[in-house]
Amino acid sequence: MSQLLADTIEAQQWAQESIARHREGIYGEVVSGVIWSDARGADGQLLVEADPDALLKVLEQRSMPLLRDHDPGRPIGHVLDAARFQSPQGQHFVVAVLGYYTRATVQTFDELGLSEVVAPPVHELPEPSAHLLIEIATDPRDVPEAWIDELAAQAPLPVVRTSLSHNAADTAHDLIKVGLIFAALVWNPFVKAFATEAGKAAYAGVHAWLKDVVGRLRDRRSPVLSIESHHDGCHVAFLIRGVDVTSNYAAHEGLALAATQAAKVIATLKDRSMPAARLVYEFDRDAHRWYPSFAVLDNHRIIASTPTLIAAAAELPDGLSLGMRRSDMGNEPRGRL
Repeated sequence: MSQLLADTIEAQQWAQESIARHREGIYGEVVSGVIWSDARGADGQLLVEADPDALLKVLEQRSMPLLRDHDPGRPIGHVLDAARFQSPQGQHFVVAVLGYYTRATVQTFDELGLSEVVAPPVHELPEPSAHLLIEIATDPRDVPEAWIDELAAQAPLPVVRTSLSHNAADTAHDLIKVGLIFAALVWNPFVKAFATEAGKAAYAGVHAWLKDVVGRLRDRRSPVLSIESHHDGCHVAFLIRGVDVTSNYAAHEGLALAATQAAKVIATLKDRSMPAARLVYEFDRDAHRWYPSFAVLDNHRIIASTPTLIAAAAELPDGLSLGMRRSDMGNEPRGRL
């Protein structure tokens, strides 16, 4: 698709002007590339399943992160700008200007004193809403519907399904996203205050269901479970990787404490006038503990567990993911994740 940009003078001029506007920002490298075209495969289907106008609308409304190998724990940068063009041969395509993080632009949680946050367990939780839902998001090309059917059948709350799109023929992981209210993540057996027994049962039921989900990862191919929520204006995710049942159950047991620590990190960053838009925790299978992997601030600056989390530009893979949902591409209703 890069030839489309090379052949279209208007697209080249637009990309050069956009790169110039963003070059003095926080990114180590700013480049342009084609992220969509109307090229079709031998079967007549679009190589990239997307409505270009819907894609551009989403990019105007919110920042779109770049991920390495479609992995929510491997941030690369952001889409900074995008526009649609037509080549001299009549092909339609979308050009994006991409900002890549580099190690020189990364702060660490250690430097900010946030790598070892102490937060007491929660003892009170609000009564859950009667409209409480669980959202499960997967790419149906990676995770079969039958597997999701089994999870949904055991869920203690109604389940909403969202389709992801990695826009790749082959992916390195089976990514499963589970969306919940944040209060369900900090629930622990020591919580005593509930308005009703039904509320208590709802929280306990979600906790038990999540343990079943974690156990079922053994059936997937190199799975990545991303348990996601929102807290105080920040999107929060907790990543569990792999098929080791003992390690994954340990991650589940430590999730409530990790979530309370995440809330403390979000509050601390906000108090320092560094509000976070996204915070990701990962479970260390060797140390058997949760740790903050990275945070993206409202101004797109990044904080990471270590600068080596961020790849140098020369190390970037050929295929990057925009982390899109099919709803972003005009193919189905939007979910919440």
